[in-house]
Amino acid sequence: MNLVDLTLVVFVALTVFVGIKRGFLISLLSALRFIIAVPLSLFVGNNYNVIIYNKVVRRYILEYVSKKLNDSGEITKFTENVKSFANTFSFFVKDNSTVKSLSNINSNEAAVYITDNILCPIVQEIIKILLVLLTFVLFYVITNIILSFAKKIRKEKELPFHKTNSFFGGVFGLVKSGAYLIVISAVCEFVIDIMTTQNQFVTQLRSSVIIEYINKKVHLKYIFIS
Repeated sequence: MNLVDLTLVVFVALTVFVGIKRGFLISLLSALRFIIAVPLSLFVGNNYNVIIYNKVVRRYILEYVSKKLNDSGEITKFTENVKSFANTFSFFVKDNSTVKSLSNINSNEAAVYITDNILCPIVQEIIKILLVLLTFVLFYVITNIILSFAKKIRKEKELPFHKTNSFFGGVFGLVKSGAYLIVISAVCEFVIDIMTTQNQFVTQLRSSVIIEYINKKVHLKYIFIS
């Protein structure tokens, strides 16, 4: 048993201790909020980024682009800046031909062309990321307030089955720490496989008894590879 194993054992002990202190109900609610927060955030980001862009953001971008292109002397400089911006975020632009054909359009259609064909996919992805983060944070803040009230009630009132609740809270903490260890072990094995240099940290990971045992029982590493 090395330093990595010792750290994992301490982590399990702390998770069980926190579960006992919180009790089963609070621990379950705390875990559920994370399980709900991730898909909820992704759902909001994937389904409302286009709506927000079309109804709110697009007109401001179109106004900005049109204003810049009103001065015909700036059109060359501005289109070059747009090309540079689009190339920086090229992984968001599905059709790169739109960027290359910028020089073939006139000033009258340039604003709409740039807005809808180049800036649109980039801005939509940025909005999606912001929506995911904002939804996740807001959900966590709201549920944290609810959990705070629940903890306060639990402290002020001696609820029935207090010892049973604490016991199952510890059991739930043990199960949760086991799930964490499976994921951590899979990530560590994946890191070991891709690391080409040897250092003390990699050596500790390779010689970890806990990580080796878990990865022999559960082959979660292939999820990261695929």
